[in-house]
This record gives sequence, C-alpha cells and structure tokens, in this order.
Amino acid sequence: LEEPWDSPHNLNLVEQMPSAYSSPIDSLNEQGKTTVLVPRNESAIYSDRFRNLSQVIDGNSNTILLIDVDPDQAVIWTRPDDLDVDMEHPRRGWQGTRYGGSAVAFADSHVELVPEHVQESVVRELLTVAGGEQSQRLRIYPNYNQTTNFFDERAFRRQISKLVFEGLGDQMSLNLYDGDPLVDFNVSQFLATMLRFNRRESIQIFDPQGLITLLLLSINSPVYVAAEVKDPESVDATLQRIDDMLAALARKNDVGRNNFFRIQQDYYRYSSNSSQHMRAYSLRFGPVKWRFYWGRIGNGLYLASKPDILEDLMAIEQAEKGEEKRDVIEDSASKSHALLRVRPKHWKQVSPHYQLAWAENQRLGCLNNIGILSSLSRTVQLMKPPSSEGNSIHERVMQLEAQLLDSSSYCPAGGEYQFNPGTAHVECSVHGTGMQPKQPVAPDNTTTLGGFFSHLHDLHMELTFLEEGLRAIAVLELE
Repeated sequence: LEEPWDSPHNLNLVEQMPSAYSSPIDSLNEQGKTTVLVPRNESAIYSDRFRNLSQVIDGNSNTILLIDVDPDQAVIWTRPDDLDVDMEHPRRGWQGTRYGGSAVAFADSHVELVPEHVQESVVRELLTVAGGEQSQRLRIYPNYNQTTNFFDERAFRRQISKLVFEGLGDQMSLNLYDGDPLVDFNVSQFLATMLRFNRRESIQIFDPQGLITLLLLSINSPVYVAAEVKDPESVDATLQRIDDMLAALARKNDVGRNNFFRIQQDYYRYSSNSSQHMRAYSLRFGPVKWRFYWGRIGNGLYLASKPDILEDLMAIEQAEKGEEKRDVIEDSASKSHALLRVRPKHWKQVSPHYQLAWAENQRLGCLNNIGILSSLSRTVQLMKPPSSEGNSIHERVMQLEAQLLDSSSYCPAGGEYQFNPGTAHVECSVHGTGMQPKQPVAPDNTTTLGGFFSHLHDLHMELTFLEEGLRAIAVLELE
C-alpha cells in the first residue's frame, strides 16, 4: 500500500481484476480495464474525496454513485481514475450504447437503467447531491412503474416464500402426464440420481436443482406440479405481485455474451378456453425454448409444461362443480405419496412405446439366461452320461440348472432355447444370441404379457409410505 498503483509490484494485480469490475467486452477484461467508474465533480458525490452520506441532501436513493461508462472511457481497474463529469453536458462519456441506456448504481445500492432520451437537466440533478431530483423522478420515467427497475431477486424470493408458507397447504406433487415420451426415460432412476448428486433427502421445486429437474422431465413428456391451496385470496394476490416481478425479469433479455449462449426470456398472461386467466413464461437457450404455464384452479395451484394440462384440470374442476357434463377422469381422493394412472383414452397413443420397451426388456432377460445355459450345456456334454439315459441336451441342462442353481431359465416371450451338440452354442428362437440379437416390436399377443397389453383398459396404482412399510394398491381393468 506504500507503493503507487503502477509500481512493478502492484502492476501484477492488473490481470487479477475482480468479477465485480468486469465488462461484457472481453477485450477490456483481458487488459484489466473496467467501465465501472465514479462520477467526479465538485457538485457530485465525489470530487477530491467522497462526501459523507449525511451531506447527500437529495437522499441516497436519488443520487448516482457509480456509472457503467462507455468502452472508450474504461480505465485500469487499480488506477485511481474516474469519470470527470461536465455538468454542461452530463451524459458525455456514458451514453450507454449497449443497453439503450446507461446502468447506474445509486448511493442506496439499488441499480437502474437511465434511458438515452432523458433530458440533460434531469441527469444533472441525479448527479448532484442537492439537485432536487426526487421531484424529477416522473420525468425520468414518464410511465414509471415496477418494471422500470431491474428485477429484484430478493423481493421475488420473498413473494415465493409468502406464497408457499401462507397461501399453500402441505400437499404438493410432481406429475408426469400420459403422453407419448420422446425417449425411454426412467423417471424414478433420474430422481434418485438427482438426490444422490445433491446429497439431499428431497428436491425443492423452487431451488435451482428443482427447476433443472423440472426442465429435464418436461423435455421428454408433459409434466406438471400441483400444490394444495389453503388461502385462495392470498394466493391470487401473491400471484399478481409475482406477475409484476416476472414482467420485469422478462425485460432483462439477451443475458449472455454471444449468440448461442444468450438466454432470452418472455412472460405474458393469456385467457384459456374456459376464459380463466393463466400465466406463461418461457426461456430460450440458443435453438431450445422451454415454456411453462401456471394458475390457480379451484383449490389447487398448478405449474405445467403444456397448456393442455391446465385445460384438462379446469375441465375436471368444472365437472366436479356440475358446470359441465362430460367424460373426465376423477382424481383420487386419497392422500397417497405416489399415484400412477394410464388413462384409457390415451392408452392407444402411448401403448406402442411401452410395448416396445417391454419387448426390449424381454430380450434382455432372455439373453441374460444364455450365458448360464451355455456353461451348463458345455458341462453336461463333458460329463459321461449313463448308458441308460436318453435325455436330450436341453433336458439335461434344465435338470442340472435345477440341481445346482435351484432355478429354471425360460424366455419371457415364449421362445425356445436351442442347443447344438458338440458345441456350447445356445440360441433363442425369438431373440437369437448375444452376438446376433433380434426381437419383435411388441410382445406376442399369445403370451401372458402380450395378452395383458391387448386387453388393458385402465391402470391405477397408489403407493403410500407408512411406518410399517410400503403399501401398494393396484387396480387393473381389462376389456
């Protein structure tokens, strides 16, 4: 500290510029230059020294402390140099070419964007500590409202907390809609992996990990979160306040430094087919765009990846109230921890995917048997059979397996295992071998599983975790 900023020793700090001083312009960062400067003038908050806050007559929230200046005004971050402001031309040096305005920090630490079109007289009063800028506030933003400020993340979190702890009950669920999945996605395994990755006992839906989980699940199939509402008026009022904040957040667009990694956001309200107002928010990351829709429906608050989900939920709510007579699926009245249901009207759409997945599982189970059967086949052919024994290799392998392993291998798809005398080669008539596998696209209707698939009409399963263990209730309805 006894040496000047540009001494050989202190110059080593130039390349270690803190992120708080960094700029969206990489070339400036590489030079250790910053665009975050203090306005310097005898009437401003700093001239040859900083004023005490008690000397800021206009108030800390009305006096500019820091300015994001133009790139040509950038200085080495350790250099004791700032922006000399000419009160005759107060915007000189910080026109704000990047944002359509200039980002400034006020003495009370809040940040705002001063548009290019603001009159110089108003800017001059914002820079001075006794300029009466509080009376000029509406002249800065003629349509001043909550969206003019940058998004307040702390206030947003407070509103979310109020919604969760005051407006909602203690029941919340994550639901996968019965749509045709894009890929074969094991949801239970994925959730378990997320829990292990975070080393936590639960995933909070409003935490970053919870939002990432929701995004990944929505890629593969429609998904929604449902929460019990205990105070509808409080929920509606809080949602309205959150709307204002999300509108401000959506205006913070194009977050990123290049075209591909730029994140674009959008928010709006829309009227559903039932004339009920819902909300929509989207995130675009390069060519990928995620949309989410939410709103209160009766005594539930729903966040969905598709608007059709909310339409179905509203139809159920109206049917329960007797407002509309139509064939809808009634929700289970129980309080189980997990619920699985495949709706009959969607079964034909999703059944090909499930049939293919089960056919693949049958092949994997069958081919897993072949290694054991091949070893047993080699064994029985090396053993010298009794002269009176006329059993085939297949029969002798099955007998030895039952004797040694207490099991009996079989093909789930009804195939037959074929043994070649003189070799250990084993082949399934349906699935082939491990080196030449094959399978049908769906289980054969003549098999137990195939017959179940062809006659399945409705599937309903509930899981409840109790102190004495897991209770599972499954209801199958066949045509």
